[in-house]
Amino acid sequence: MVYETEIAEQEGIISQLQNQIRQTKLPARTINWQHNNIGSSQGITQRILVVRKQRKQINARAVVARNKIVSLREAILGVE
Repeated sequence: MVYETEIAEQEGIISQLQNQIRQTKLPARTINWQHNNIGSSQGITQRILVVRKQRKQINARAVVARNKIVSLREAILGVE
């Protein structure tokens, strides 16, 4: 039962992280956006870099949670 609760916990963490990734949005670069933001690309570039860094951190946390699930399942099966 301990393993089952830990696996469920990690799966919950993964789903929360996936929701966070969906909520981080890059600035849209449509034709209208390009026309409206001709001279202000510096701030936009910075926002794009920040969002990419956030996504990278979130993905790293998701990988850690997936690895914990794999190790818990291996412990259940007794695989070494």
